[in-house]
Formats: sequence, structure tokens, C-alpha cells
Amino acid sequence: MKHNRPVLIVGSGPTGMVIASQLVALGIPVRIIDRLAAPVTTSRAFTIHARTLELMGLMDLTDTFLSRSIKTYSMDYHFPGMDDTPKLDFTKLDSVYPFCLSINQSDTEAILRDRLTAQGVAIEWQTELVSFESTPDGESITVSLNRVDTGATETATVDWLIGCDGIRSIVRQQLALPFDGSEYAGTMRMIDVPLSGFTGSDTAIHYFVAKDHMLLVNKLPGANYRVLISDKTEGVPPEQARAAFQEVADKHFGGQVQIGEPVWATNFRISRRNTSSYRQGRVFLAGDAAHANSPAGGQGMNTAIQDAFNLSWKLAMVLKGEAPSSLLDTYEAERRPVASQVLAGTNYIHGIIMAHGQGMQERIDRMRGGEWNRLAVNQVAGIAYTYRNPEDISPALAVGDRAPDGFLNGSRRMYNLVAKQGYTLFLFVADVAQSARLAEVVQGFQQKYRAVITPHLVVSQSLADQLPQSAFSVVVDDGDFAQRYDCAGSDQLFVVRPDYHIGYRGKTDDHTAMEAYFDTVLL
Repeated sequence: MKHNRPVLIVGSGPTGMVIASQLVALGIPVRIIDRLAAPVTTSRAFTIHARTLELMGLMDLTDTFLSRSIKTYSMDYHFPGMDDTPKLDFTKLDSVYPFCLSINQSDTEAILRDRLTAQGVAIEWQTELVSFESTPDGESITVSLNRVDTGATETATVDWLIGCDGIRSIVRQQLALPFDGSEYAGTMRMIDVPLSGFTGSDTAIHYFVAKDHMLLVNKLPGANYRVLISDKTEGVPPEQARAAFQEVADKHFGGQVQIGEPVWATNFRISRRNTSSYRQGRVFLAGDAAHANSPAGGQGMNTAIQDAFNLSWKLAMVLKGEAPSSLLDTYEAERRPVASQVLAGTNYIHGIIMAHGQGMQERIDRMRGGEWNRLAVNQVAGIAYTYRNPEDISPALAVGDRAPDGFLNGSRRMYNLVAKQGYTLFLFVADVAQSARLAEVVQGFQQKYRAVITPHLVVSQSLADQLPQSAFSVVVDDGDFAQRYDCAGSDQLFVVRPDYHIGYRGKTDDHTAMEAYFDTVLL
């Protein structure tokens, strides 16, 4: 399976750039093309949620995103006549990032582009995919490319093709895959603009909901706010945006808020769609090329980026001969159900804040539910999504769940222990003899499999003081680690994948079951 031909990524948005960067970091050559002449300077998405921020740690970009954004602690929903303000409270998240970030998508893309540049990867602008077909032996793909500026053509052979080219994906169209779903009624109007007189908190995303429209106001880094209107109109030309937005703002704020001169204005339609297949042979779809949803809650770009993290480590392991090609089948099996959950969740919120023309009381009542609020905030933040068997409804931590994160002894994060390639073992042990037996077993695994297996013995301080010198990392747990991993008082092990999801859970003394798991995913 190991070749020197590059993986071709079509589309240089956040999804394509994350896949490219992760593959290069794992030793896989790539080409990334885009039919545009240059990066866009405007943006639609402005939210980075907690789960995406956790995953950005795999690229060492978390601090960069934090430094170029505004922390947002809630989404506040303002309804006429309501004294209280229902909200999604991100401070309640079980994450080391109990907030979301407000940042222009153009800045998100600039951060990712700088990362690629530092890795020696240049985006090939003004280069479009014309067609592709599998080679007769099925071992590669022949692609036809066109230079938009010069008309020059190129025929190339690549190992894999990944379509990250948006809702009008050429890759998806050439695969003749349906994009099932429907378009929402009405239009989204959006501007980036300075405001004066707005007294809402800059650390909240504000939704002002009326019967026939919704007005969103959110502070961006710098001088501007993102202001968005959803209604049943067809929108207005950019030159009329300021007056049109001022008219709606006056309805909510009584003339106290003044709309400045927009630096950017656009109208767009939204839809909810999901394609029937995320993979055909050596061709994958990711991000908006595979699914599209309502922007309610700001999950679209985040879901797309999480596709990228799921696919990239799997493809790298297969290409390096560390895992069987069957591992790639799990990409669609895991990500398509998540996309369906996102579609359902965003449609639910959409039906509250953008059900234009429908009665208000039912919409208000749905927002008041405290349990819905708790569930919704974890879903919107991406924390709740899981790859577990849907028939497993146990509250216990299970295979497929997001691995818990937290701090050890106040400063060291659990996620910092997870290897960026291969699999990480957390071995919770209670006695010296057990730790010695496990060390021997794991060393045998490391010799048997080509993939990297990184073990950590998780022990109490008293046991750590008794352990002999070990080649394995020894993690001293004061009880929080075991509690988060739902194994306090018992000897258990967890295999954590490179995307911070649990691959396997079992007893530390059941070596046969552990080996059977690794045989399945690595042989």
C-alpha cells in the first residue's frame, strides 16, 4: 500500500488544509489545489467550538487560535416579552476550553495556511480538477487538471483523491452521488460592520428572535461585529445593506444602535443535505462536499474540520502500511452518522430561532427547557458526538466516545499524553506485579505491530514510589484521571486513537482480548 505518489486534495478551505497538514506531519506527500486565484478575504463561519479547539492541539495551533480570537461564553437568545434570556452556557462544558472562539474564517484559514507554508506545502491556486478515473489496476487515480489563468492542462497520477470542494463539489458530482435534502426558505443576509450603542456583552453571541426574522450580533476581533439577518426576503444588494440592517436594528433597539459602514456584505441561501456515500474506492468526500446544515449554532465548519481529523490519521496509517485498508471504511461509518446528528440538531435550533412566521410561544417554551439546554450545549460544542454503537445507551464511558481530557496535578493535560500517531494505551494498575506483567505484554505488542503503540502506566503516588525503573511513562494520578475514565478502583486499560476517541476498553489482565483488538485494527 505504500507509494510515493501524493494524495490530491481538491479545495483549500479549512477542511482541505487540515487534512493536508496532518498528512504531511505524518509523512504523507500531498498536493492541494484550488480554482480560486487567491485566498478569500471575507468569511462566513466565525465560530471555533471546544471540540475543534481540542483537536487543534494535534497541530500545535491552539495557542495561535486563542491569541487571535475572542472567547465567547454563551449563546444568548432574546425573545420579545421575555424577562429572562435563555442561553447555551459553554462554561458548563466538560472541556479545558469551556467557551467557543469568535474569529473570522479568513483568519482561521490564514492560520492553517501559515502552518502549511511552514511544512513546505504550497497551495496550487488557479488549478481546477477537470476529471478523474481509477487506473486499470485500481491502485491509483489519473486526474486531469486545468490552469484557470493560462488554460494549460496536466495529467497526473495520485494515490488518493479527497474532495474538500464545498457544497457544489465537482468531486461529488463526478462520482454521481446524490446530495439529498432541501433548501431552507428565505435568505441569510450578513455584514461585518462597526456598531455604536450596542450594550450586549462582547463575550456572548446574541440572537434576537422575532416572529418574522432573526437578528444575530456577535463581536469579532478588531473593530467589527458580525451582524446577520435571517428572514423570508430575497436580501438586498451590498450597497443597500447598511440602510436595510439599520431598519431591522431599529425594531430591536429603538434607534440606540447605529450601523456603521459595512466592510463586507453578502446574501446567501442555506440548506440541509447529506450525501449517500463519503467514499468510493480511492476517492473521499469531506466537509461541505459531503454534508451541509443550517448555520444555527455555528457547527458547519467545525463538523467539517472534525471530518478532516478523522480521515487523515487513518489514511496515513494505511499508506504507511501500519494498518489494513479496512480502517478507511470506518471514516464514513463514523462521520456520516455524526453529520446526520448535526443536521437534526441544527434543524431543531433553526426551528426555534428561524421558523419565520410561526407562533412564538411554542418556540419560547422549547428554549426554556433546562435539560434541552444542557444537551444542546454539549452537542453544539462537539463534545457529545460519539462513534459508539448506537445500541449502546450505557452512561459508562464506551468505545467510540470522546476520550476525557483534564489536568494532572494542576498543569499537565491528559491530552498531552496522547501520541499524534499510532495508538496510546492508558493502563490503570494497582500493584507492582501487575505493572511488570503489562510491561512485558506491551513490549511484545510493540514488536509485533508496525504501528506506534505508546503506553502510559497510570498509578497512585504510593505505587509510583515502589515501581522499578521502567521504559514506560509512569503517570501519577491523584484520582481525577481514573474518575474521568470511569475506572476508579479497578485495573483497566484504554486505547486512545490519535483523534482523542476511545478505540478499546478492557481489563488489564485480559491480554488476549487486547491483542485481538490490535490484530483487528493493525493487521
